[in-house]
Amino acid sequence: MARRAALTLLMMGVVEVGLLAQSLTDSLSVKVCFPLGGSRLMFHGNQGQALRQFAARLDSLSLRQVGGKWRVAVTASTSPEGSLSVNKRLAHRRAEAVCVFLHRHALSLKDTAATAGWLVDEVTTNHLRRQTPRSAYAAMRFAEVRLWPEPSLSFVGAAIKPVPMLPDDGVKMTEADGVAPTPLPEARRWRPMLLVKTNLVYDLLTAVNVSVEVPIVRRWSAQATLIHPWWRKTKWHKTLQMRYVALQPRYYFAGSQTTDRSLFVGLNVGVGHYDFQLTRRGVQGDGWHVSPVLGGVKRLTRHWRLEYAASAGYVQTDYTQYTQTSGTPYGTIKVKDYPWGSKRLRTVVPTSVELSLVYVMGRKTRGGHHGL
Repeated sequence: MARRAALTLLMMGVVEVGLLAQSLTDSLSVKVCFPLGGSRLMFHGNQGQALRQFAARLDSLSLRQVGGKWRVAVTASTSPEGSLSVNKRLAHRRAEAVCVFLHRHALSLKDTAATAGWLVDEVTTNHLRRQTPRSAYAAMRFAEVRLWPEPSLSFVGAAIKPVPMLPDDGVKMTEADGVAPTPLPEARRWRPMLLVKTNLVYDLLTAVNVSVEVPIVRRWSAQATLIHPWWRKTKWHKTLQMRYVALQPRYYFAGSQTTDRSLFVGLNVGVGHYDFQLTRRGVQGDGWHVSPVLGGVKRLTRHWRLEYAASAGYVQTDYTQYTQTSGTPYGTIKVKDYPWGSKRLRTVVPTSVELSLVYVMGRKTRGGHHGL
């Protein structure tokens, strides 16, 4: 009888400890939402309280010494908008924000850092863009953190494995205790309104230039360019003078001016007057051209871009040739070659090579189609 009673008490103790561990590990799960394109923890609604309770429960579990080793699993997700590279970095920052918060507020993580294992899963959902309605995008901007026991707690049942959660149609994002996280409102985000750029290739040739690009609608923009070098060195027999203006509509294939990287095509229409002289002989004229443009943009920082492009097309120019002559009653002059009539050239040639540094000026707007 004594042996049976002792065995019964032992079994009751094991069950009690197992139920305690099960209840704690089941409840140690919380999910927080993020604003559009954001990675900072914004304690909106019940999210801040839930995350603080999670940290408190971690400490409680450590004090009760339920089980041995344990792991914390963090899953961070982004919505399908934006480029894949931007979303990968955004998911990493969201997971990092949760990890930093727990390290600061859960004492057990500081005390047991050597035995606690971290599992971090950064999820991008770009492949679900065509399969998911836009109304479900807000639910995809989240980070979930859960506690996972090591096999030492396996006597209470099958070991739980962390499974990355992707929101499907009709699936409601809930925490383990059944309380749904409060969705964050669409955040005000930064959108480019004006892009000012200079072509570094022309700058090396001392050709002063500036371009201004204005986004019109999604993936479409318009650019205006002015090139106006105007200098002359008579003693060196050098002249570089040009007045040139151009307009260029653009279409961006991938994303827009806000994305990490994008390709574009455009049509450059320009007109100008020029005077080029490298020796005693030079050429003056007027012309115009129509050139298709192919290029790309790479984002460096929020306000800076690097743009590269090339164009080739139809060029028509009327020009005259001259020779620089000294010792005339009028000083050093440019004498047009005989006959004095202008010549016309029609051809298809490369018209520009661009490597431009771009500064982006913008403002904050609510929502938008570039959200992450």
